[in-house]
Amino acid sequence: MFYPLKYKDIIIAEGNPDKEYTVLGEVDCTLGGFYSQMKSLNDVKETLYQQAKLLNANAIINFTYGQKKKFFSLEGVVFYGKGVAVKFRNIESILDLCK
Repeated sequence: MFYPLKYKDIIIAEGNPDKEYTVLGEVDCTLGGFYSQMKSLNDVKETLYQQAKLLNANAIINFTYGQKKKFFSLEGVVFYGKGVAVKFRNIESILDLCK
């Protein structure tokens, strides 16, 4: 299954599409530390977005994310996410799926 959504000027998608693309690299993040309970999925998306833009990607596929409770820590909760930064040849066909 492929579940795309538009985030700023790229696509972030769970799953792997059957469209032609070039893999540019992996992106991942773990957001913890003090005030980590104030973080959200949007913070994960923003961090991965910044990494993908550095790679000149127009999409992140195989996106996974979540949160974990850290025991014996002042941090409380850690948010994480990862995916594969890619460049689609025909991004318009993917954007049509986001409507």
